[in-house]
Amino acid sequence: MVLYADDTSILITGPNKRDWDESIFNTHQKINCWFQSNRLTLNLYKTQFLDFRTKHFLKDDVKTMSDQKYISNANEVSFLGLTLDSALSWKKHIDKLTGKLCSACYALRHIKEVVSKDTLKSVYFAHIHSLLRYGIIFRGNSANARKIFIIKKKEY
Repeated sequence: MVLYADDTSILITGPNKRDWDESIFNTHQKINCWFQSNRLTLNLYKTQFLDFRTKHFLKDDVKTMSDQKYISNANEVSFLGLTLDSALSWKKHIDKLTGKLCSACYALRHIKEVVSKDTLKSVYFAHIHSLLRYGIIFRGNSANARKIFIIKKKEY
C-alpha cells in the first residue's frame, strides 16, 4: 500500500489468476471494513485499477467489484506525476514529457539573449533538468526514452 496525500495505491500480486482474484477480494473486504469503521466511503468514480501485463500476454477481461459496482480497468493512470500503462512501455509518459521539454526549451532559447548566464542556468535547472531527472530511474532505459535525449542534445 502506498499513501500520498489523499490518494492510496495498492499493489496486488498473485502467481496465478485464482490467487490474484482471491487477493483482490480479500483486499476489498479489508478496505471496505476499514472505510466503514472510520465512517468513510470509497469514491468509485475516482477508483481505477491497472492490470500490468507483458506485451506477449493476452489481455484478460478483468472485472473487479466493490459494493456491487464495477471498478474501471484503466489503460493508463497518473501516479505521482508518472503516466503508467499496463505494459510499462512509458510511451505515454515520454510523449507528455517531450511536450513539456519542448515548451521549456522554446522559452529558454527566447530568454538567453536577455538574461545573464547564471539566470539561464537557474531557469534550466528549474524547468528542464528537473523534468529530465524526475522518474529517470523508471523510464530511462525504455525504448521510447531516446526522444528525450534528442531534445536535450538540441539545447547544447
